[in-house]
Amino acid sequence: MAEKYEQAEFIKDRLYFATLHVKPKNTANTHFFSTDEEFIYESFYADFGPLNLAMLYKYCCKLNKKLKSFTMSKKKLVHYTSYDQKKRANAAFLISAYS
Repeated sequence: MAEKYEQAEFIKDRLYFATLHVKPKNTANTHFFSTDEEFIYESFYADFGPLNLAMLYKYCCKLNKKLKSFTMSKKKLVHYTSYDQKKRANAAFLISAYS
């Protein structure tokens, strides 16, 4: 059974953000992607985040590419993250800064 989840809409009928327990499967109408393992904050001591400007730029480029992709033009894009507090904070920062 598929996991039920709430999502925040960032671009009407196109871009969403969700927090999920398990990795979802893409469907014909929806493309799920995560940056939890790609953009990781490297602390200097015991501090935490936010991600640096270079990571934000890479995220924006990645997301723009997905939004402009011909193969994904009719799909709903869902940036999902886990319930891990740090990964969730980083993912929320990235999509919020993008918007």
